[in-house]
Amino acid sequence: MQRRHFIKLSATASAALLFSRITYANGNAALMNHPDEAWAKTNGDWFRLKADGKGGYGGDGVEVGIKTNGNSTGVYVQSHSPLAGVKLKWNHKTAAAAKVAGDHFERSYGDLAWRGLESGSKCPWYMLINDGLNTACFGVKTGPNTICWWVAGADNIELTLDTNS
Repeated sequence: MQRRHFIKLSATASAALLFSRITYANGNAALMNHPDEAWAKTNGDWFRLKADGKGGYGGDGVEVGIKTNGNSTGVYVQSHSPLAGVKLKWNHKTAAAAKVAGDHFERSYGDLAWRGLESGSKCPWYMLINDGLNTACFGVKTGPNTICWWVAGADNIELTLDTNS
């Protein structure tokens, strides 16, 4: 697939933002539900944070706040110790035949393609999932002061925020 065609297709799919059970497009409403799980990484180990009942998560000196503002959602992180990363997970049954497309960390060399879920590929900054009928698009705004990547699995969608950068 030519890169220009891929970019046009990606932009069109991003504008559509159709993905049942996870997102909905409705004026200034939030386009994505709050994550079902939040994890933090300190001292080389991932540990699950507990929901605080107010849209945030916390534990072991780490606090993750999820705040909706219009049609965007912000992730706010505070830690009392060195923090290596935060992982947000959404429970979602992705069709076995679904294909995933994403970018590369540096730049692509003409090898961007739709891949199956089994690849488990990290998709930096944005990810597109096509189930044969609809294409869902997930992304982060530029300038988040962290390296971010998406991963789609059979049972969930993950966003990892690498705070080492």
